[in-house]
Amino acid sequence: KQARSNPYVVIDPGEVNNGLLPENFSFFSTTGERTVISALKKSEDDDSFVIRLYSLEDREINDTVGSFYKITRAEETNLIEELLSPINFIKQQMNVYLNPFSIKTINFK
Repeated sequence: KQARSNPYVVIDPGEVNNGLLPENFSFFSTTGERTVISALKKSEDDDSFVIRLYSLEDREINDTVGSFYKITRAEETNLIEELLSPINFIKQQMNVYLNPFSIKTINFK
């Protein structure tokens, strides 16, 4: 059925004020070379967001996820977005611990 239906795309940029992101900024980044951000989406439950990342390392690592946006709350979740534990963050950076070859899901606002 979905293949035959026309999807609706809603774009509401709100107010635009020369909305260029400087080249030296990124919406999200990691400090580790072998940590991959695989998804970013709005939470199913509220107005927060979910970011999913995974490790390509065969060892435990501590990494930092940086954001262009100010973070006010960050919590680790499981894959179905049930909250598990708070994540340390300072302004625009979240500190994350990844097991070898693991997936980490974070809910933040």
